[in-house]
Amino acid sequence: MESTAEHAETTEPTLARLRATKDSLADVDREVEALIADAEALADRLLIAADPAVTRLGRRVGQAVADTKRALARGSDTLQRQARSAVGAADHYAHQSPWQIVGAVAILAAAVGFAAARR
Repeated sequence: MESTAEHAETTEPTLARLRATKDSLADVDREVEALIADAEALADRLLIAADPAVTRLGRRVGQAVADTKRALARGSDTLQRQARSAVGAADHYAHQSPWQIVGAVAILAAAVGFAAARR
């Protein structure tokens, strides 16, 4: 059975990668929010234009932004649920079958070493 210290040593790199991924996703979220804000501002300006064609374009842009925001919200929720589930399943499997993971990593490392040696 794995001790608490050994468990901490094996899970810390995974947690660090998860934190980095979360930070990256937060950066992407901020960029998308800024892009949506800019598109909304553009749509608002197009709606007050004197040309009816430009006004129609403003309504279409506004509708597209609203549709995009709804789709992003649905996709984000789904992605978060799937990621949590995958991480939980991987963590559970790693604790139930640590030697199988060690074996798989060893085989993969041997294959990479073999491939590198052939070049």
